Amino acid sequence: MTAHGKPTTPAVDEGAPAETRLRYVAGIGPISALSLSAIIVFLALSTQLGADCEWLVALGRHIVAQRGIPDGVPFAAAPTSGWHNVPVLAELTFAGIAHFGPIGLVVAQLVADGGAMILVGIGARRMGASDRSTALMLILVTLGGLSGLVIARVQLFSLVAFAVMLLLLRSDQARPSRRLWWLVPLVVVWGNLHGAVLVGVVLAVCYLLIWRLRRRPSETVAIGVASVAGICVTPAGLGTVNYYSAVMQNEGAARGLGMWAPPSAHSVLDLLMLAGCALLTYRFVRSGRPLWELVAAAGLIVGTATSARYGIWLLLFVAAPAAVGARRAVEREKQASGGRDTLVKLVSAGVLTILVAGFVLQVRGQTMFFTTEKVSAAVNQVAVGRVVLAPDPLSESLAVAGARVWISDPIDAFSRRDQVMYINFLDGSPAAHRTLDGVGVVVVSDGTEASAVVAGDKRFHLVRSVEQWRIYARD
Repeated sequence: MTAHGKPTTPAVDEGAPAETRLRYVAGIGPISALSLSAIIVFLALSTQLGADCEWLVALGRHIVAQRGIPDGVPFAAAPTSGWHNVPVLAELTFAGIAHFGPIGLVVAQLVADGGAMILVGIGARRMGASDRSTALMLILVTLGGLSGLVIARVQLFSLVAFAVMLLLLRSDQARPSRRLWWLVPLVVVWGNLHGAVLVGVVLAVCYLLIWRLRRRPSETVAIGVASVAGICVTPAGLGTVNYYSAVMQNEGAARGLGMWAPPSAHSVLDLLMLAGCALLTYRFVRSGRPLWELVAAAGLIVGTATSARYGIWLLLFVAAPAAVGARRAVEREKQASGGRDTLVKLVSAGVLTILVAGFVLQVRGQTMFFTTEKVSAAVNQVAVGRVVLAPDPLSESLAVAGARVWISDPIDAFSRRDQVMYINFLDGSPAAHRTLDGVGVVVVSDGTEASAVVAGDKRFHLVRSVEQWRIYARD
């Protein structure tokens, strides 16, 4: 307070670490809120229902109907007995969301996107980033992370969990306390939802070992052990280790296919991701981060170079410090005057964003979904209980519609032999005809390698065409 009783702006210690700096700008500012509103509307225009999504719906519905976790994948004909089902909570959650139709999953993705962005923005403001810098950073994260933000899939659970973990670790770094114990339940819940919990735990262990251990050794060791053990607090128990081992060693990962593929110069989304990572990482390094963050960022860079799917975690990790910049400029904003006006503006922006995004989703309709009910109904009419072979993610949609597929996601639930046969079929390799031996109906997209395989097999004939899909049945 001044001599005249007026509030003063807190002083900024320019030599102090970013985490100990001004805290009164911890909330999202009006410019950042406007940026977030534009981002959500943009994502509503772009989000699609993708792979690695609907198989959870099918499994979740089976668990609810049977009141128990099945042995293996019940909608698949290929053997899966003994598979360790870890993400049961995600399956049940997706089954619940799917009651609202496919649009429910798209809305869930948008909510996760928005939640992660808000948390990253709060983290940037806590470090002292200006409102304008935070807004620019959020835009860069969105453009760089499009491949992880516009495809509705199970990864949506990890977006918010990862952002929460970053806030928790960086808050503890500023002022170590027992609140870091919240890391343990976070890992437990996260581990029952999505496998990216492994990325989070590795970053947490990096922080605990490099920065916190020498300051509070006993507590830090206890938190670290409990967090690592928390990964196995799933319906699979210790079998969780085998589950993750199978995920990391599946045939798609071994060949670098799909989500396991490294960044490609021929992919616009990958190029945007690499550009966003390069720019934000440069500013992250220039902001003078502690050793544990530099080591963690280096690990994420290596991971991203190996598989593009890790790019979103690198972007989220470096985003908040990058917004602060090399000089850690703090915008001196007055809260004493206009605080209520700012709150009203933020609430208004949020309500308007929800209304506009809802309108956009309504207008887009079926264009956001991978397949339509028409295709699934046609396949079921032809199949009549026979085993169906279809490419992913159509196979997942068929499973949700009640068809019995030969193989589908989660591909790691199947034997390595069946994985190889399935991928050979999709690639149209010479050995692909063996994949057709145990199926009665094959669905392929016109013009693909798989369509050439089944068209050349005299055991099958074309019975129906729906949109770009060709449905073949065994003679």
